[in-house]
Amino acid sequence: MTVVYLHIGTDKTGTTAIQEALSKSTRILRAHGILYPRTGRIGHAHYLLSSALGFTSPPEQSTAAIRARIPALQKRLANEIRRSRADAVIISSEMFVNEQDVALARELLAPFDTRIIVYLRRHDKWWESAYRESVKRLPSPPWESSAGSFIDFHQRRNSMRARYRHLITRWADQFGTEALIVRPFEKQQNQPDIVTDFLRAADQPELAESGLIQPPLANLALDNQTMSLIDIYQRSRVPPRIRRKLITHAMDAPLGTAHSPTLSPARRRQLIADNAEDYEWIARTFLGRTDGKLFLDPPPRDDDAWAEPGPPDPRIVAEHTMSALTEPRFTRKNASRLGRGAYYRIRMAGR
Repeated sequence: MTVVYLHIGTDKTGTTAIQEALSKSTRILRAHGILYPRTGRIGHAHYLLSSALGFTSPPEQSTAAIRARIPALQKRLANEIRRSRADAVIISSEMFVNEQDVALARELLAPFDTRIIVYLRRHDKWWESAYRESVKRLPSPPWESSAGSFIDFHQRRNSMRARYRHLITRWADQFGTEALIVRPFEKQQNQPDIVTDFLRAADQPELAESGLIQPPLANLALDNQTMSLIDIYQRSRVPPRIRRKLITHAMDAPLGTAHSPTLSPARRRQLIADNAEDYEWIARTFLGRTDGKLFLDPPPRDDDAWAEPGPPDPRIVAEHTMSALTEPRFTRKNASRLGRGAYYRIRMAGR
């Protein structure tokens, strides 16, 4: 049977880097007997496939309608695999972490020997990354202007996405504990990079060590002042077109370069403690670690230097706003070609 590696995320664990690296290296993968299918893929990831199975937010409830799609999807996937003559197949979509009946995924992949790859990030770092992403993407957010308020909002809604034991149990119940490949998302455990670590997890050690598939350049983490500026723009009552222009300018011309936590050491330690039992269970059950350690980075100390992020000076907000609205030649295309902040620094240097 063909081995299928289904990568289900989670989000904020380098999924975009993995997906982009795989989709841009399909010829290299094929030369090594690996298929990254076109079936169900949109862009770099298999979002059409996960969506067709109802792994959406909110999840699709019509199980009968989903089951009616499975035979056609299964046939398309099987035909593509047969034509490729691949020994292994990789499918990737972090949308598979959404609440949905995993039996539907098992039904689709029944003809194959399926392994589930899932990356987990320590909760204090996961929540912070999720908060930053939400600030950049969501206008008029329903929480107050802080990472703590963001977490409180989602915990009140009983977000299951943050419960790793619940997620893993759902998939293990359908595919079997032995089919799950659990990897901690942590720099010291993903050496030299996340793509290499993923290829090892997918049982491709030779390809992993070859260096033929490299991760894309990582996006720079924005400083807290720039994040606060973007949050102000997201909450402003301006037309969407203007809001997008303001946010793009803020991301390409950040206020600072130093990245620091948005959560206090005490809050971060509490998030770790709240999930400590699940970490130990996962480490023992799926990684065979008798010491129960899932993550190796030291936890934050209560006496670590930390300052509550605050809003930028109103004068800075005004200056950046005017710069964004009066700089017609500043475009995302220019910025992406030169690198974040480089275009702005070049322009300022010439004045």
